[in-house]
Amino acid sequence: MALLQHICENIYKILASSVILFALTSDILASESVRVLMPVEGDSLKITMEKGKIYSEEGDNVLCGESEESDEISSLMTAKDKKAAGKQKLIAEVESRKTFNLSLKDAIILPGTSLPGTNAKFNSLIFLNESSTIEINGRFIKGDLEVRLVTGSFKIINVVDIEDYLRHSISKEMNPNWPLEALKAQAVLARTYVLKKKYSSKNCLYDIGHTTTDQVYGTFSEDSLEVIQAVSGTAGEVLKYNGEIIDALYHSCCGGRTLPASKIFGFEKPYLVPVICSCGGECPYGKGWRYQIKAEKLKKILGLKNIDKICEENDKIRIKGDKTTLLTKNQFREKIGFNVLKSSDFSLSYKDGELTVSGKGFGHGVGLCQYGAKKMAEDGKGYREILFHYFKGVTIEKIY
Repeated sequence: MALLQHICENIYKILASSVILFALTSDILASESVRVLMPVEGDSLKITMEKGKIYSEEGDNVLCGESEESDEISSLMTAKDKKAAGKQKLIAEVESRKTFNLSLKDAIILPGTSLPGTNAKFNSLIFLNESSTIEINGRFIKGDLEVRLVTGSFKIINVVDIEDYLRHSISKEMNPNWPLEALKAQAVLARTYVLKKKYSSKNCLYDIGHTTTDQVYGTFSEDSLEVIQAVSGTAGEVLKYNGEIIDALYHSCCGGRTLPASKIFGFEKPYLVPVICSCGGECPYGKGWRYQIKAEKLKKILGLKNIDKICEENDKIRIKGDKTTLLTKNQFREKIGFNVLKSSDFSLSYKDGELTVSGKGFGHGVGLCQYGAKKMAEDGKGYREILFHYFKGVTIEKIY
């Protein structure tokens, strides 16, 4: 009897996954792509493709072209490729699994390629992938891949459907085993964040990076059922304020109260105001952290010859020495190191040639607190209620 129950449960999970995957695929058909900047490691690339085509695109590669005048969502949604495309030349057609070893020197070198006038050296190679995944240096990703030489440096860009992007970003930004409603809140935020970045970087070579500076984007892997549900269950949904997509900021742990954007980033947003948060005892550094650094080391970090005074002034950090610098708390934290100063909720004192920084929480502290969202979900709150708690006066709208 126990064995039969176990078999039935597994069948149910498989069927549930299939239904969710079908629903997700249906949503994908109506969504759009995002261009993600990937890491460049070393001076070579090993790319494996099952089926597809490889093109070279003539013309100059630029990080950003001329911006469009309109910021209307309707016009932006129809502009799938914001970068002015050059003339493409077919390099190879891939009908079965094949590996390409690229060398990145003063050009992109593809051994074994013989085209008149090219000498197997290119300024760009575009791998249009017609199978489920493509492999780059042992990492599996979905979508297409572009390798471009831009002003002396190489850029690798993954062009991926935004819903696929979310499935592989969310599991890196939030624990995939957390409650479903917390994951749904994260899905709406991540979608809002990347679309805001995309619309704000019109005509740029890429829309978003792959690190914590933007959103972490990792290797394609088997998704948890909860992450699939979170993405498909919120497909196309974003947060807006007065009809505009918001700056969807979030962090790990606020330590009990979130912070206003003005205090940390130096700009005002009516929806990014402090709220009480019950992030609970699990919250890392919620009870506080402390960091001390000697003046000699601090001067090297800040690029100063001497430091006379460091103090807080109108929610900013004023550093007086051979020159005076005024930084937001987030800028100051970035200079010292995001993993050194655990959060942007801190106070400081500079005395006897030593800086002491005391704070609480983990992350910049603005917007949604992920541990707080987890606690709210555990208490039975839905993702909409979670989002409305942290972002005041916003609406949740389905834009595709």
